[in-house]
Amino acid sequence: MKAVLADKKAFENLDNVSFSGEAKPAFEASGWGALENRIRKMQGGLPISDNLTFPSVDDSETKQWNHLLDKGYLPCPSTEKAPVSYVIGKFWRDMMEDSAATEQGRTWYTYLMLGATKYELRDIEGAKKAWETSLMLAPSLWANRNLAMLYKNEFGDLKNAAIYMDAAADLAPAKECRAFLYEYGTLLTDIGRDSEWMKLYQTLNSTLRAHGRLRVCVVKALLNLKKLDEASEMLKAGFVLNDVKEGELSVSKLWQDIHREIVERDLSLSGDAAVKKAEELYPLPYELDFRMQ
Repeated sequence: MKAVLADKKAFENLDNVSFSGEAKPAFEASGWGALENRIRKMQGGLPISDNLTFPSVDDSETKQWNHLLDKGYLPCPSTEKAPVSYVIGKFWRDMMEDSAATEQGRTWYTYLMLGATKYELRDIEGAKKAWETSLMLAPSLWANRNLAMLYKNEFGDLKNAAIYMDAAADLAPAKECRAFLYEYGTLLTDIGRDSEWMKLYQTLNSTLRAHGRLRVCVVKALLNLKKLDEASEMLKAGFVLNDVKEGELSVSKLWQDIHREIVERDLSLSGDAAVKKAEELYPLPYELDFRMQ
């Protein structure tokens, strides 16, 4: 589509704009817009827009949700495959509860998704029950992980969180899932199982071992194990955490804790004196400083 604008006045008055050529879509994105329009139509609502087109697209993210609308149940993938997408809201919760009531839809995957939707709606007990049912139907990394995070974040129960994370770690996808490994490493180093994390880390492939998030867990474990020189060597100025967020203190705090303990060890200082001396001798490198100024 090409607009021919005569001058500034024509731009201000769209009636004077002429168009030539046939309008053609330049790019088709995902199918989420079409899926949303479909739901709105089912509920007697208005489309997203009267002027924009949201074509149906056969993409992996929305395919399973269209299947649920068409067939009345969710398709069930292998437990070794990570979920490709999630949906939330009361409409989808009701659809997934209907799916769970069918012979084809009573699967570990339906209950995994149902739990996620209930959790988003703050139905904590409902989410817990759904994920427990998912595990009874088939063990999966995903349901184990979700229950672990529920126990950790909602109940402050690190003991049960560790039980579920350990169960997840024993399943096939665990050693290939970086997000899970970071959460697992964080938990292990929070509860004093640093040596276990170090042992697991050494079994990972080189790409995972090189990732900044997993290396942060290693540095934290070395600090906890009082291997201060090794921790300091790993967390040097060239350390890269490529998904760091502005204001995040994870790296800067580790740096400060490591070098405070080095000063305590080497100079026999403690308290504020050790903190001040560490800042003097080992200032936080600019590349690692993501504190808000």
